[in-house]
Amino acid sequence: ENSKFKKYTISQLKIGKKVSITRVINNTFLTESLNYLKDNHPIHTSSEWAKSLGYKKKIIPGFAITSFFSNLIGTKLPGIYCVIMNLNFTFKSPVYVNDKLTFICKISKIHKLFKVVKLELFVIKKNTKVVLGIASCKILK
Repeated sequence: ENSKFKKYTISQLKIGKKVSITRVINNTFLTESLNYLKDNHPIHTSSEWAKSLGYKKKIIPGFAITSFFSNLIGTKLPGIYCVIMNLNFTFKSPVYVNDKLTFICKISKIHKLFKVVKLELFVIKKNTKVVLGIASCKILK
């Protein structure tokens, strides 16, 4: 049952190792995210409101976008033996419905003694980094 998960121990992880996934953010994702997050801010629900604030149309919530990293970190890299200790994201540019995004998770530092891995996280849209992140994960094996 756990065969779909990556099972890296601290000694198997290497600086520079990375994984990525690509997703198109559709309207269903927006609707389901807003429902789950209980976020009814007009910048996410009204293109008219978003345009009045300088955006092209309504924008996808940042928490919805960064939620893809939960799967990427927990199942692919560092994988099933990790728990996230902290996360930090910077949102550089808006994400809209129908944007195609690539999510990248890359190991930037390994503290073998403490079994902690530092990750660089990126969301890329049309060759531009729209979200930058860092994370620390404890490796439990």
